[in-house]
Amino acid sequence: MSKFGALVRQRSRRSIRKRKQASKPGSPPTNRTGVLKRYIYFGYDSNRRSVVIGPVIAPGKAGKAPETLEYGGNTRRRWNPRRVSRSIGDGGIVSICGLTGPATGQTAKDVIDSKGKKRRVAFARLTTDKLVEHAEKMETIIYGPMMLPSSNIEARPFMGPAFEAELPKVASLWANSIK
Repeated sequence: MSKFGALVRQRSRRSIRKRKQASKPGSPPTNRTGVLKRYIYFGYDSNRRSVVIGPVIAPGKAGKAPETLEYGGNTRRRWNPRRVSRSIGDGGIVSICGLTGPATGQTAKDVIDSKGKKRRVAFARLTTDKLVEHAEKMETIIYGPMMLPSSNIEARPFMGPAFEAELPKVASLWANSIK
């Protein structure tokens, strides 16, 4: 049973590839950081004579990402990591630059907007409530809303197919176990 667990773990790890784009639904997931591959384990329980194989949640992480990848599901609404609430005295986006450079007292910077397009924006110190409100509107245009909507993730199974592929080998693993 332990050897079977090792085979399934190995096959599932090999099915997960590193690539720049997300995988297509129905195929194994893409793993850009290597965390998913690294945290696939198996364990043999001698009392129950069974093996448990699958991913665990990485230390410091929360949620059900491995389960959602395997079976599909919905993500929760979450804070947009690119957005920050602004107040008087903070720096913020005051304009989206065109062909002309920023005005005096402003700093221009190239940023990637929420649609992946490169934009040049001007930052300045926010000195009034009206300027803070304007900066919030500019950031919504560039980075999107403060709260990202929930979305549906289609299944990208990696454990089930590995299990099914290794299942025919179980008989050969048991062949010489009793002498």
